Amino acid sequence: MNPGTVAAACKATTLFEWVAQDGYTPLEIVSAEGSAFRTADGRRVLDFASQLVVTNLGHSLEPIHRRVYEASRELSYVTPLAATRQRAELGARLAAFTPDHLTKFFFANSGTEANNDAIRIARAVTGRRHILYRGRSYHGSHGPAAMSSDDDRRRLWEQEPTYSVPFRAGSGVVRDDVAAFRWAVEALGPRGIAAAVIEAVPGGSGVLVPADGYLAGIAEVCREHGILLICDEVLTGFGRTGRRFAFEHWDLRPDLVTMGKALSAGVAPIAAVAVSAEIAERFGDTPLGCGHTFSAHPLTAVAASAALDEYERTNAVERAAKLGEVLGRGLHTVAGSSDAVVRVRSIGMLGALELTEAEVTRLKHWHQRLLDAGVYVIAKGANLIVAPPLVIDRTELDEGLATMARVLAG
Repeated sequence: MNPGTVAAACKATTLFEWVAQDGYTPLEIVSAEGSAFRTADGRRVLDFASQLVVTNLGHSLEPIHRRVYEASRELSYVTPLAATRQRAELGARLAAFTPDHLTKFFFANSGTEANNDAIRIARAVTGRRHILYRGRSYHGSHGPAAMSSDDDRRRLWEQEPTYSVPFRAGSGVVRDDVAAFRWAVEALGPRGIAAAVIEAVPGGSGVLVPADGYLAGIAEVCREHGILLICDEVLTGFGRTGRRFAFEHWDLRPDLVTMGKALSAGVAPIAAVAVSAEIAERFGDTPLGCGHTFSAHPLTAVAASAALDEYERTNAVERAAKLGEVLGRGLHTVAGSSDAVVRVRSIGMLGALELTEAEVTRLKHWHQRLLDAGVYVIAKGANLIVAPPLVIDRTELDEGLATMARVLAG
């Protein structure tokens, strides 16, 4: 199939997510290496989105690819009820990477599945049904995870039944207001609430870094009422914010943690739910009500283990903390040169440029102009979201920021 014909061929036989099909023209990507990809017309584009905040280690990861290939010659698939060396190695590797109180892991295939499984586990452990979630959050595209999201795509699945209620300030404006969360708990009745599911830093909503004391206050209310705390780290995990997980910036001790996206650095689809020893013990004589055909798949397990080795070898987390300072300063410089940007938010290698009210309707315009200039970002809501690979070269990071400043000044 010749470059330039692939987009039409894809549209002829496949459906693309979240868009009306007729007016959509997909970007044809033919190859990728390091922090950039190439399009069908031969352009080199800096990947300042890590695609969907997935390729934290960049593209074309030969050490991971080689280990997956070697593993494929030994074992391609087994039932998820079987024990394999690949599964055991990943469990041990994750136990070493996560905080000490998280001792066991259940494997899924996507962040949505992981969040659905975490909610199911919380309901089973507590015997309660309700789930609290934060305004302007996103936890998945179907099931309880979707209904525990406050996202503009929710209208596409609103017909699903839900036991979830958002916690937000009474004005409807989302604020870091512990009192609003406490009010929601008391209004609903704490004895019926299984868990609160939160993103420590909601990324897709515009990198909403919480105010000091907010997350600690949420955790305190949860402890008071026996409500489990689920931290959704699907987008922010594996060094994205300059720590292994975003909740570590605020010294939280969640009962469950969900992860996905960058777990395998994008090489294979895999996600996980990490649980505390106390929760794991509840399933000693009670069946775990979760399951997926491809759970703990040996090849995705190898990809994730190899990715964790690469995070360590490249010092990716520490690098993200240092380069994050450069990114933050650079985004403020971009904003200072543009009348289109009203505010900047960033933490580690995750940032957002929020557009003015007048420019929000031109979000796609600015996204396309940046792409035409050789920088790929995520356009969502009122924000241009920036999430380069954690291992990006400083020269490339400076190049991309300079390009953004030039484009957005125009």
